[in-house]
Amino acid sequence: MRGTMKLAVVALLATIIAFAAVAQGQENAMKPRIAVLDIAPTGVPQNLAVSVTELLSTELVNTRMFEVIERMQVAKILNEQGFQQTGVTDSSAAAEVGKLLNTKRVVIGTLGKLGQKLVVTLKIVDVEKASILFAEKEMANGEDDLVGACEELANKLVFNITGMKIKNRKTARVADPAPAAQPAPAAKPAPVVQPAPVAQPVAPKTEQKKEDPKKKKAVPAKEEKDPVRKHSKDSMNELDKI
Repeated sequence: MRGTMKLAVVALLATIIAFAAVAQGQENAMKPRIAVLDIAPTGVPQNLAVSVTELLSTELVNTRMFEVIERMQVAKILNEQGFQQTGVTDSSAAAEVGKLLNTKRVVIGTLGKLGQKLVVTLKIVDVEKASILFAEKEMANGEDDLVGACEELANKLVFNITGMKIKNRKTARVADPAPAAQPAPAAKPAPVVQPAPVAQPVAPKTEQKKEDPKKKKAVPAKEEKDPVRKHSKDSMNELDKI
């Protein structure tokens, strides 16, 4: 009895898994198949470009709008065909790789630096026509902002391919770095203040006594100028002495 129940449970689980696989296969069949080739670095380290490739592939998977070919599978096909992933930057080579990967669209791009910012540019190549369907770019405020930039790019790819917008963004973008503080201007020397001149002592003014205008100065007697009178006077004086 117990063995029969175990077999029934196993059969039920197998049926559920089978239905899930079929449903998943149907869902994947309805999704556009896309491959992301390694982003080519231009003036930035190679490992940083590889990280951007991984981020972009992850964000495209998270949109649930594409069947994204695994990067290891892409690398295996490229190695077997003698391709270098970092060298696939033109539409004709990307179309050839797309045919090998059995996909209709291939994503190629570059990662460069512009001033203090990182710029990610992407191109979607139509494999059948070997032409660029559209291109997108996103600027990141440093390496810490690459996650948000790749998420923005994935949303743009969804809109360009399917016409659907993804409004909710999970990752907050990093703000522009604050500008470096400018050195304060040198303080101007204080103007030299000339000492005030020492005040010279002022002698007190002596009050001059004003003369009473009523008092008249004594006028000395005028000397007699008449010789006759003078002689008479002298004679009188001589007589008095006698």
